[in-house]
Amino acid sequence: NPVFADLESDDRVEMLIILYSFYIHSPRGVVCFDPETGKLLWEYDMGAIVQHIDIKDIEGDGNKEIIISTNALNNGAVLNGTDDAHSYVIVLDHQGNERWKQETGEWYSRAQSAVADLDGDNFLEIITATASRRVHPAVKCKLFIIDGLTGKTRASYLLPHASFSK
Repeated sequence: NPVFADLESDDRVEMLIILYSFYIHSPRGVVCFDPETGKLLWEYDMGAIVQHIDIKDIEGDGNKEIIISTNALNNGAVLNGTDDAHSYVIVLDHQGNERWKQETGEWYSRAQSAVADLDGDNFLEIITATASRRVHPAVKCKLFIIDGLTGKTRASYLLPHASFSK
């Protein structure tokens, strides 16, 4: 399903579409269109599979960022510095430029993120849980608290089990 958002706070809505494929040579990523004209505004291709996107103004400047959480199927796709042997959190600016990306798990892992100002500094942190779907993983779940501006991990935890819900 398309996601509609005013990424630049200019009262013009953009339409984001997630390209989702289980196959190596099929497109994966996020594309952004002007829904009125149908013009492609930007695209961000990747080897990983998009699990979920959030759209938030991380730094409070009126321009929204796109926070992408991914799924690692491990079928050999590699593109744009990502592969589907790892899960990631990726932040794009309102024009589709990568601000940062962080690997969050190994093959057969799935990342899910939420965005909040945890420390009250008016900048958003990204809370990401990465669960493994492997039969006998050493670690079932990793929890990260990531600085939304820089992508640096503020804290991380290894958990035997977790259920993550928005």
